[in-house]
Amino acid sequence: MKKFIKLLVILPVIFILTGCGKDKTIIKSNDMSKKMGELGFLVSDGTEMFEDEEILKVLSFNNGKYQMEYHEYKTEEKAKESYNGNKNYFDLENKKGKETKKDNYDKYVQETKEEYHALTRVGNTFLYVSASIEYKDEIEKVLKELNY
Repeated sequence: MKKFIKLLVILPVIFILTGCGKDKTIIKSNDMSKKMGELGFLVSDGTEMFEDEEILKVLSFNNGKYQMEYHEYKTEEKAKESYNGNKNYFDLENKKGKETKKDNYDKYVQETKEEYHALTRVGNTFLYVSASIEYKDEIEKVLKELNY
């Protein structure tokens, strides 16, 4: 009986630990562009507007209701800098949001009465959206579809 109880305690711990460190898959710019087009977004390349040599690609996606912006960097460190800079801006300007951190993944979500902000970093990529709160569910559905 004691072995059975130990097993009942240990199995859930093992299950939880094996799922905690799972990496998300990075979506490179060409694939992200294609996927967002399939989801009904107009895709625009804004890379030339940025002088930072660490940026490989900047894409914006607009569906007529809100816009999302995607950055692909040469390094994961630069993507982290961009993520943290945007997160800190929202923390200062409004109220604290909710943050999730995993091995190759960071996500920050903030809601106000009028706005919804989501920042997601996966590896060397960064995805950002700031929109009216009325589009929250739709945005979350897109992020889930992307696994971002």
